[in-house]
Amino acid sequence: MLDTERVEEIGGRRRFISGLALVFLALTVLSLFEAWPQLPERVPMHFASDGTPGRSGSRTELLIMVLVAVIATLPMLAGGFWVKLMRNQARWVNMPRKREILSLSPECQAPYWELIAEFMAAIAAAMSLMFLLMIRGILSLVTLSRGHLPAWSLWPGFVAVTLVMIIYIPRLFTMPRRLLEQNRPPENPE
Repeated sequence: MLDTERVEEIGGRRRFISGLALVFLALTVLSLFEAWPQLPERVPMHFASDGTPGRSGSRTELLIMVLVAVIATLPMLAGGFWVKLMRNQARWVNMPRKREILSLSPECQAPYWELIAEFMAAIAAAMSLMFLLMIRGILSLVTLSRGHLPAWSLWPGFVAVTLVMIIYIPRLFTMPRRLLEQNRPPENPE
């Protein structure tokens, strides 16, 4: 596959994943906004391993949790900006075979930088899913008078973050070698 085709493919996936992250963030904000009038002043905020509430706090803490979700996720969605900054300030970047990769033309380097931006979008999507499920779980605990935090409110988010790491980190380590092999100058048979 040509480098430009690969960059377009990765860019399309990145835009889709970024869209998912934004949907998850919007659902998080809307969930809290919708439940806010029914929330008591004190809501469970810390839970034991079995999901039973261990500490309660002000409902404002839920608002802070949603703000943390937004503040933590939106910069990751600006992956294109960060990647451009990393390319321009490559001395800040720690990557395999850095000197060799940076010696390639910008077009040949592009798939690697786009993969980094996609990784950032995937982390943002996984984090925003995790926050969405946590907020929805706490809200279901309070509004439905459940005795414990439902398992669906924690584990899928943690699994999503773990899967992103498992999928992307090996690719981020192996892509430089593949790019160098694909863009190696032809040998002169003399």
